[in-house]
Amino acid sequence: MNTILAQKFENKLLGEIRDKFEYVDSDPYSGRRVYFENGGGSLTLKSVIEQSSHLMALGDASDRLNPAALNLNQLINKGFSAVRCFMGAERSDGQLVSAATGTDLLFRLIRVILMNAGDGNVVSSDLEHPATRDAAYYFSKKYNKDWRSVPINPKSASVTAEDYTALVTHETCLVTIIHTSHVTGMTVDLIEITSAIRKISPDCFIVCDGIQHAPHSVTDAPGSGVDAYVFAPYKAFSHHGVAFGWISDRLSSLEHEKLTGSRANNWSLGQRNPGAISAQYMVENYLLWLGNKFTNAKKKRNCIIAAMDAISRHEASLIQYLIEGDARLLGLKNLDGVSVIGQPHNENREGAVSFSVNKLESATVVDRLEKRGIRTYCRKSDVYSGHILKSIGQSSCVRVSFAHYNSIEEVKVFLSKFSEILKEAY
Repeated sequence: MNTILAQKFENKLLGEIRDKFEYVDSDPYSGRRVYFENGGGSLTLKSVIEQSSHLMALGDASDRLNPAALNLNQLINKGFSAVRCFMGAERSDGQLVSAATGTDLLFRLIRVILMNAGDGNVVSSDLEHPATRDAAYYFSKKYNKDWRSVPINPKSASVTAEDYTALVTHETCLVTIIHTSHVTGMTVDLIEITSAIRKISPDCFIVCDGIQHAPHSVTDAPGSGVDAYVFAPYKAFSHHGVAFGWISDRLSSLEHEKLTGSRANNWSLGQRNPGAISAQYMVENYLLWLGNKFTNAKKKRNCIIAAMDAISRHEASLIQYLIEGDARLLGLKNLDGVSVIGQPHNENREGAVSFSVNKLESATVVDRLEKRGIRTYCRKSDVYSGHILKSIGQSSCVRVSFAHYNSIEEVKVFLSKFSEILKEAY
């Protein structure tokens, strides 16, 4: 995996970026605050809010033959086209599918695969969100498949191709992968893992949860060697209540529930939310605007790649400063009693840094940061994170999750306030 060069946005550009999002430095409930809880849901583009609010007021269904419905259909088509471009699927085979949530969509895809699969085993990993891991476990038992899970390397807080191939066999019919962990913040080498799996079990289905990865770096669903790749816009500057997936032709053609009389590979069930889908066109416009600051490329996809690469570099600078600090402010790696998950220097960290404090409960740290105007999150031993924490030998952790509209100045505020908390404890 290539090391990302840390390079923060110039102040003028960062100011323009922040102005395009709602509630960047305050919200109606907390007042002024620093928002480092992007892993739970990013802030929303103002253009998305305007677009969605306008369409929410329309009562027309998109499958009618009236002016409003025809306009809705055009906007929906623009939205799906934007999703294809974002996922690198504008010129590929396969199709887009949608659902109300990423978990809902991943459960459906995994169920369909295992409902159609013959004898064989299923491989997941302890790094995964339950959207894939629990779905694979549940439907493996339902359809009489052997389920196995790749343990996390506690040192790297991630998994590798070698870890997967230790459990994958020629009989493996499904493998699930998370592109970036919502707990440890580590991204995996997706192409290397899928390539290694295909060498052992060429025909197995591979499903990837890209929900945590999508807002931080380039997404190339067809190019990653998977049969399904899912992301949720609420973590990528847009809407709650919708998720998108790219699925391969061979997955698309499997027997699945659909309306009687519809085409064989139809996956659409019921009316879609035009505001949520068309909002992706607003996200695309934003990424094209940002990408044009870094490239003269005319093709949309190339411009979006430039935008996402710039986002990766800026976020890497935030992560680097949080861990390293400077001459005035100690970074996490130099603070007594603080243990950074995955070790301080880890090139696979993406969008988030998780850590624990020896003498303080993680929930206490999060609460004390909140009282000082800094929003973070405590990952604990619950249904979403328990199996991951157990695999890396932790009971809980504090997660600081970034987005590209965050600034070095906000990280400085965090380090200053966090140091105060540590001094009180020690």
